[in-house]
Amino acid sequence: MRRVGPLLIVMAVSCAALVWNLGRSTASTPTSGRRLWATVRVCSDPNNLPFSNAAGEGFENRLADLVARDAGTRVVYTWWAQRRGFLRNTLNAGLCDLVVGYPTGGEMVKTTTPYYRSTYVFASRRSQHLRIQSFDDIVAQALATRRFTLVLLAAFAGTAVLLALGGLYGALSYVVGQRSRDIGVRVAFGASARAIRGLVMRQGMTPAIVGLGAGLLASLAIGRVIESMLFGISPHDLATYASVITMIVVGALAACLFPARRAASIDPVVTLRAE
Repeated sequence: MRRVGPLLIVMAVSCAALVWNLGRSTASTPTSGRRLWATVRVCSDPNNLPFSNAAGEGFENRLADLVARDAGTRVVYTWWAQRRGFLRNTLNAGLCDLVVGYPTGGEMVKTTTPYYRSTYVFASRRSQHLRIQSFDDIVAQALATRRFTLVLLAAFAGTAVLLALGGLYGALSYVVGQRSRDIGVRVAFGASARAIRGLVMRQGMTPAIVGLGAGLLASLAIGRVIESMLFGISPHDLATYASVITMIVVGALAACLFPARRAASIDPVVTLRAE
């Protein structure tokens, strides 16, 4: 026995798409002892036990009977096998007012809260060696190559960003070390620590901003190349661009901050005496 996987089934009467045929209603209510609808038209599978069958032995048949009893009328079935095109040929064709059971997550109808959860099980002989796969497995296999490519590109991009930020930090630290005498002279002539930090931050952020702008232009230009690898998202997605820009700017600020603080803490007396 091989387990295919759980499938959530909604036993519900739709709130929107599965609508009652109000043209059949009368002015009275069920509590008045008169019928509110002439009939309750239900679309169902004639051979789908334990859910439903033409003999009315399934629990979906029982639920339909309860709805009709509460409405003070009777059930009239339209039988159609629940396979591809079921809703198109029944509910959407105007042959019925409701479908009692439908898998959750369907986009063609609006369902109510699930009444229960069910698991389908497929049984076969071991000697047959059947290869059972879920739809998720098939989709995952079809997208495996593209997913690997995108993960590889993301890894290279992340490594490039880290290398760039590390290079920015190293270069700025070297410049601060080389210009320690110049910075000491500025401090000796009254430059504040804030001014020194601003000087170093500007020197570090200028190439970072220029590189970020060039990278944005390049990404916009090559967006069409990776468009076929993306699903459910545009290659020019604004949220993605905003996230990447924010990450790079914050990283660049952090890389510049430590050399800037080091420059602001330079003692001009010690620096000039060493020179």
